[in-house]
This record gives sequence, structure tokens and C-alpha cells, in this order.
Amino acid sequence: MLGDNLTDEQAFEMVKPFFGDYQTMKHFHAVLSNRYGKDGMKVTRFSLGLLNRAVSMLDVFRNNFANFFNTGYYPTNGLSFTLRESAIIADAEAIENVVLKFDSIIPASYKEVEAEIEDEVKDEMGV
Repeated sequence: MLGDNLTDEQAFEMVKPFFGDYQTMKHFHAVLSNRYGKDGMKVTRFSLGLLNRAVSMLDVFRNNFANFFNTGYYPTNGLSFTLRESAIIADAEAIENVVLKFDSIIPASYKEVEAEIEDEVKDEMGV
């Protein structure tokens, strides 16, 4: 590696061929996070962390709704069912958005991903 002279853009181009390889992405993310902290290599760490974010969200989804259909009784017109159904849909849509975002960065350039991050920050801030 280029050590201290490695830029975010260079790191992005180095790891880009590994997008989609969950284990390798996870290892690269850990190395860059340990080496550069939470503020360094922003675009590269964001890109590497998306797949892990989706996997984590799926784990939470599975845990939250593991017993949804195991009660043996499926009332479809009660408030409880409606609330749980709404929660499932909201969580599934959030996971889908992360997966779609990851899918869109695979062919993207560094500058496109950087712009995506800036847009996401603006959306979170309500700008």
C-alpha cells in the first residue's frame, strides 16, 4: 500500500474490484477504519460498509419478525397485524434501499459515490 500517502480515491479504486465479495469488503472496511478512523477514507469506507449494513439490517429484521407467523393464528384485520405488517414493509423497504444503493455504486466512479454520500447527508439533515 501507499501508506500515509494513500488517498480516499486511490483506496476506492483499489478495493472496487472486490465489491460484492462480502468477506473481503468486511476485511478492507475493518483495516481502513482501524488505520484512518471514522473520518478518514470516507467514500471508500462508506462503499465497503454498505453490504455489511444490509446484512446487519437483515439480521435485525429476522430477529424482529422471527415469530410473526409462528403463533398459529393469523388475524388479518386487527390493529396488531396492521402495525406488524407496516413494520415489516418499512424494514423491508429500508433494506431494499441499502441494497439498491450498493448495487448502484458497483459500477460507479469515486466522484459519483462521493456525490451520493453528500446527497445522503443533505437528506438526513433535511436540506
